[in-house]
Amino acid sequence: MSTTKDVTIEEGPDAGKTFIVKKMGLLAGDSWANRVALSLCKSGVDISGLTTHDERGNVVFRGMLDMVGVIPVALKALGGVEEDKALGLLAELIKDVKFRLPNGFERPVILESDITSISTLWKIRIESLKVNLDFLTAGVTQ
Repeated sequence: MSTTKDVTIEEGPDAGKTFIVKKMGLLAGDSWANRVALSLCKSGVDISGLTTHDERGNVVFRGMLDMVGVIPVALKALGGVEEDKALGLLAELIKDVKFRLPNGFERPVILESDITSISTLWKIRIESLKVNLDFLTAGVTQ
């Protein structure tokens, strides 16, 4: 079952536009998450904000349980990732995004005309991150 999320832009030149963010398929999502993790590890950035220690003192990756705490680490890490890899990973986040037309129909987003603001593009990417990484927070509050 695929997960989608409607993202309606509230402010700026794209105000009122709605984009539908769709969760990547199992294998595509797994591949994307693994490439992100490997890129972060190779970037040399301090990811201590994403780790904790178990009862034996071993470092344990706690994942992105706190999206607010993770975003600064991820943005710092992005600067350490090779440009072509980072741009490719970012592009994949919006690959399957749809645009909702005024008549309610959906179609693939046309970046050059449907999105006119960089802030809109980043809002969509952040929502795509949340949709695609929801497995990291599953059961945390239960």
